[in-house]
Amino acid sequence: MWDTWNNSKALIEEARGPSSSGEIVAVNSNRPGAQGQRGASLAGIQTLVVDHKRYGSRAEFDGTVVHVLEEFGVKLVSGSRGSPLEDTFKLVL
Repeated sequence: MWDTWNNSKALIEEARGPSSSGEIVAVNSNRPGAQGQRGASLAGIQTLVVDHKRYGSRAEFDGTVVHVLEEFGVKLVSGSRGSPLEDTFKLVL
């Protein structure tokens, strides 16, 4: 299962390492049933889904994701450059 999301697995392992001061508080996906959701759940990390198909625009979807992550107290996100999350959170590539 971990093979399909090695980057997330690596982040989880790093965050749980003795030299880390970070904590992964949640794993979000825009697709229900995503492989990473199952892996995170098995690792004891809370998962959530913000399904992009339920929103009328990208801006509405992005705003919801930002709001949900802020509720979790997120300060840092894993993503790609150009992501709308980059405007709100520190981005790990």
